[in-house]
Amino acid sequence: MIKDGDTYYLYSTGDNIPIRCSADMKIWTSCGSVFRANLDWVVKAVPGVTQLWAPDIVFHDGKYYLYYAASTMGSNGSAIGLATNTTLDPANPAYAWVDQGMVVSSQKTTSWDLGL
Repeated sequence: MIKDGDTYYLYSTGDNIPIRCSADMKIWTSCGSVFRANLDWVVKAVPGVTQLWAPDIVFHDGKYYLYYAASTMGSNGSAIGLATNTTLDPANPAYAWVDQGMVVSSQKTTSWDLGL
């Protein structure tokens, strides 16, 4: 969750990263989603993915950075992506989520045995 102006924005796991908005953190309404459709790079990098999950948003140097995960249950094939925006207010003419693509990924054959 993050605040922009007088509104709180909550990003959640689901189809295209659903967004909820609130003025008081008590009453929430649907405010759309970050993406309009599945991202081509996600479908190619993680075959079988149905939802993006675990979104995490931060504000730095005048821009919002939203990191999100894409994976399938029981598989090492996963990716973390990044989308950016300069405002969270959909009524602002500058509002536009721009997908920056993959930040990091693992393959089905990736071994996470760290020898611990």
